[in-house]
Amino acid sequence: MRRPVLLAVCTVASTCLLFPGTIKGVVVNAESGASMAKVSIYLAGTSHQASSDQTGAFVLAEIPPGEYALVATAVGFGLVKQKLVVPDSDPLELQIILTPGTEIRNEITVSAQSMSSRPELSQSEIHELKSVLLDDVFRAVQQLPGVVAHDDFDSGFALQGSGFDRVGMLFDGIPVYSFLHTIEGQKDTGSASVLSAELLQGLDLVPAGMSAESGAGSAGFLRLRSRAGNETRWRNLLSVSGSAVMGLSEGPLGNGSWIVSARKSYIDWIVKRIEPDADLNFGFYDVFAKLVQRKGEKDSFGLSFFHGNTGEDSVLENLGFNTVDRGRFRSDLGHFSWDHTPTDRLNLSTHLYWQDAESLNKNRDGRVIWSNDQQIAGARAFVDWKTLPSLLVSAGLTVEAWSGSNFEDYYDYRSKNWSTLSKFDEGTSRQELFVQTTYSPRKAVALTAGCNWSRLAAISGFPASPFLSVDIAPGRHRANLSYGETHQAPFLVQLFGQYGNRALKPERARVLQAVWAYSFEHAIEVRASAYRKAREDVPWRPEGQWRLVGNIITPPSSQPFQNVLSDRSKGAELQIRRKAVNGLAGWIGYGWGQSLWSERQSEWFPGSYDQRHGVSLFAQYRWTSQFDLSGKWRYATGLPIPAYVSARGNDYYVAAFRNLVRLPDYSRMDVRAAKSFNRDRYRLTLFVEVVNLLNRDNVRFAGVGRDDANPTTGRIRDLDHTQFPILPTAGLAVEF
Repeated sequence: MRRPVLLAVCTVASTCLLFPGTIKGVVVNAESGASMAKVSIYLAGTSHQASSDQTGAFVLAEIPPGEYALVATAVGFGLVKQKLVVPDSDPLELQIILTPGTEIRNEITVSAQSMSSRPELSQSEIHELKSVLLDDVFRAVQQLPGVVAHDDFDSGFALQGSGFDRVGMLFDGIPVYSFLHTIEGQKDTGSASVLSAELLQGLDLVPAGMSAESGAGSAGFLRLRSRAGNETRWRNLLSVSGSAVMGLSEGPLGNGSWIVSARKSYIDWIVKRIEPDADLNFGFYDVFAKLVQRKGEKDSFGLSFFHGNTGEDSVLENLGFNTVDRGRFRSDLGHFSWDHTPTDRLNLSTHLYWQDAESLNKNRDGRVIWSNDQQIAGARAFVDWKTLPSLLVSAGLTVEAWSGSNFEDYYDYRSKNWSTLSKFDEGTSRQELFVQTTYSPRKAVALTAGCNWSRLAAISGFPASPFLSVDIAPGRHRANLSYGETHQAPFLVQLFGQYGNRALKPERARVLQAVWAYSFEHAIEVRASAYRKAREDVPWRPEGQWRLVGNIITPPSSQPFQNVLSDRSKGAELQIRRKAVNGLAGWIGYGWGQSLWSERQSEWFPGSYDQRHGVSLFAQYRWTSQFDLSGKWRYATGLPIPAYVSARGNDYYVAAFRNLVRLPDYSRMDVRAAKSFNRDRYRLTLFVEVVNLLNRDNVRFAGVGRDDANPTTGRIRDLDHTQFPILPTAGLAVEF
C-alpha cells in the first residue's frame, strides 16, 4: 500500500527539480531592420506573454521546460508562429522578424534598397494606403507627392505631365500591358488593380530618364514584385473588405513554395447606391497562382498564372443604341522564369510569358458595339554581371509577337444608320534591347549610364533612348542628377483603327531631373526634387473634338492621328517623411507642376494633366500591439477639362479654345483604424474606415462623347459626375 504513494512523491520531486526556463530576444522590422516596440509575444495555450519595449527586447520567464508554440503579433504586420523547445539551462535567445501585411510567415527575405532617390513605397505603406474600401495597390501610388490623380473611380494616375497610358509596367521582370480591371470602349469608365496588396512584395516608381531597364512608357515605368509563398507551413487568409472578398492559401512544396489567391468584388453594388444613374458600374473577380522551386543553390524556377474578369450589367432603362448594356473585359497572364546564379558576381534570368486581353460590349438589343482583343507572346532574358567590385553591368533582350483586333459600331441618330467606325485584325512584333552600367569608385559615389533600343515592327525606326545618372551620398546627404530620353511606339488602334495612320513614328521625351535628400535623427528624411521635361511627336488627332469655329458648332473631324502634339512640363516636389516602426510614421508632401501642350508648335494651352499645386499627408501610429490608427489627406488644384468647352453657370457649352475651363479643386481625407484579436489557432483583425471624412463634394470628368453635344445650342450634357461622399466602411481578415 505504500509503494504507489512513494512513487507519486518521487515524481513530484523530480518535476520540482527541473529549473524554469527563459526566452528572451528582440523583435525587428523586416524592411528596415529597426527594433519594434509594442509587439505581443506569447506561448500558445499558456499564460506566458510579454510585450517588446522601445529597444524591441522582450523576456518570457518562469517557463517549465518543454515544447511550445511561440506567437509574435502586431496589428498591420504578419503573424509569426514558431515551434521551439525551452531548455532548463541557458536562456533561449531569439530574433523575431516581422513583415508588414496580414500574411503569416516564418522567415522573411528583404529586398535590397535602391541606391537612387526615386519614389518607392514599402510593404507597410502599401497596406496602410491601399484603402479598406478597395484593395488596390495603385491607390497607394496616387498618394505620392507629384503624382496626379483626381478620380475616385480610377486607379490610374499621371506623372510629369503624361497620362497613365504613358507609364509602363514591369511585373516580376516582364512588361505587362493589361493590368487593370476596367470596361473598355465607353467614354466614362473606372478601373482597379488586378493584384491584391497581399500578393505584393514591393513597388517603386521609376520616372523617365532614370533607368534603361524598360522602354514601354515615355513617362517611366512602375516596377512591381509579387511575393512567394510560405516555405515552412500551410497558411490561409480570408478577408472581407469594403468592396470585395478574398481568400489566400500558401505553403511549402518540394524545395520551394506555392501561393494561390482568389478575389470577388461587389463594387458595382456600392456604385449604384452612390450614383444610381452612373454610366460606369462594374464588378470583377481574379485568380492568381505562383509556384517557386529551387534546385541547389544556383537555380530557381518560377511559374505563375493570372486570370481576371470584369463585367458590367446596366440596370438603367431607355438606353441608347450606343450605350453599353452588357460589357466584359478579360485578361490572362502566364509566366515562366528561370534564375541562374553560377557565381556570386553573375546572375542570369530568363522569362517566357503570354498575355491576352479581350473586351466585348453589347447594347440593349444585344448588338456588339465594341470588341477588342490583344495577344502577346514574349521572351525576355537579362544578365547582371559584377565584372569588378566597383562595376556592375546589366543587359537585357526582349522579343514579343503581337496580334490585335478591334471592332466598333456606331448608330447615327441623324441619318438613322449604323456605321462601322473601326475594324482591323493585324499582327506585328516588338524588340527591345538595353545595356546599363553602374560604376562606384567610392562608397558614396555612383555613376550610371545606359541605353534602351525599342522597336515596333509595324513602324519604321529603332530609336535609342540613352540616359546618364550621378548619385552621391556624403554623410547624411543623398543627391541624384540625371538626364535621359525615352521613346514610346503608337498604340495599335492609332496605327490600324478608324483614324489610324501607319506613317506614325514613336513619340520622344527628354527629361532632366535632380533630387536631394537629407536624413535626420529619429528616422526623419527631407527630400526635394525638380524636373524639366519635353515631349515631341506625340500622336494626336487634330480637330478631333466638338469645337466652335467662328460661330459655327463643328463636330469632330475625321483626320487621322498625326505626330503633331508637343509638351513642355516642369515641376518641383518637397517631402518630409518619417519612416519608422515605432511612434508616428508617415509624410507630408507638396508638389508644384506646369504642363503646356501645343498642336503643331502653334498656340500653347494647359495640358490635360496640368496640376499646379498638390498637398499630400499620410500619418500612421500603432498605439498597442493590437490597435493601429492611420489617416491620409490629399488636396490638389483642379485639372483642365480636356475639351473645347466654356462654363455658363452649372452648364457647359462648346467653345473655341481647349482646356481653359478647370474642374473644382480636389480634397479628400480618409481615416481608418485596425484592431486585432489573437487566439492560439488564428488571428482576427477588424478594419474600420471612413472615406471622405469631411464629405467634400468632389467632381470628376466623365468625358464628351459623339452624342453629348447639341449641334444647335452647343450645350454639352453629362460632362462631369460626382465622386465619393462620406462613406463609412468596414472589413475583416482571419489568418489561420
